[in-house]
Amino acid sequence: MSTILQAAPEAAQAPSGGRLNRLGAYTPSPAEIEHAARFRDYTVEYRPIRGRSITHHEDGFSRIGQISVDHDARLFKLYPYPHATTVDVRQMERTVAAIRSGYWGALPWQTSETGTQWATVAVRTSARRESEWPEVRVCKVESCQHFREWHRVDDEGSVRHFAVGADEPEGSPWQVGLQRTDDGPWQVSIDYAPDRPLTELEVAGLLSRIRWVAEDARRLNSPAVQEVPC
Repeated sequence: MSTILQAAPEAAQAPSGGRLNRLGAYTPSPAEIEHAARFRDYTVEYRPIRGRSITHHEDGFSRIGQISVDHDARLFKLYPYPHATTVDVRQMERTVAAIRSGYWGALPWQTSETGTQWATVAVRTSARRESEWPEVRVCKVESCQHFREWHRVDDEGSVRHFAVGADEPEGSPWQVGLQRTDDGPWQVSIDYAPDRPLTELEVAGLLSRIRWVAEDARRLNSPAVQEVPC
């Protein structure tokens, strides 16, 4: 069970009735700002969420996700709702920054049966015209560089993952790595724009790198390597 971290005594306590965050109309007290220092080393992870959807309300705000706090793990967990956009995840990140600056009391915190504290995050509907902003998807591929972050969804409705450790050293004349779509296998990708012939040593290095990356692709494509469940 997560430890419940109480707000500073001088903080305005947020009711649990589901009201929206009011960051723009809230002024934290000196005690709240001092209290917020403990959040500065909390890490941030994105997680997928099921059974939720973005809703637009007559108050001019859209509910676009949830944020929860695990005080034992010193972790913020961000849950953008399905079909969230880059505007939405930036709003969630701004909310984390606000909490670190003393705005804990501006959020409509609720406490689950397991002791987790969570709040709904909203953004002005007029700021998130969905046709103008790319959709995002939380990364569930553990071997991807962006695991538990987010990807932009491409025009075909998919995202592209890049394997951890696939980057070449700075200054390398090529980039050999691994990438995949949501439903596809890991594949070797080679990015080389020749502006000069390669030396014999560079050719040997490139071939060695391709063999090493191809072996890594076989390992990652094995049945033993699975996505993290939702």
